[in-house]
Amino acid sequence: MSRLILIAVLFSSFVFTGVLNARPAKQHRRIEQGVKSGQLTKEEAQQLKEGQKNIKVMKESAKADGVVTPAEKQQIKEAKKTASENIYKEKHDDEKVVK
Repeated sequence: MSRLILIAVLFSSFVFTGVLNARPAKQHRRIEQGVKSGQLTKEEAQQLKEGQKNIKVMKESAKADGVVTPAEKQQIKEAKKTASENIYKEKHDDEKVVK
């Protein structure tokens, strides 16, 4: 019985880790695309990347004790949503890179 519980815990943490890692990669690509297209200035991109680093720290902190609580999951989810909204806002503001 304890083996079954251990396997279930390991599997759920593996699945959750995959979910945690997918969105930041997409957001990173959106930032890079914004820089290439001129929609983001270097300063905006740097700020957005800093936000991504903060989310990474949050995830590492949540996983540090071996258990990611529902509250931690929600906090990370909200941080990712805010970061995504910030990327959109910065890409669609009036600041552009003049080429």
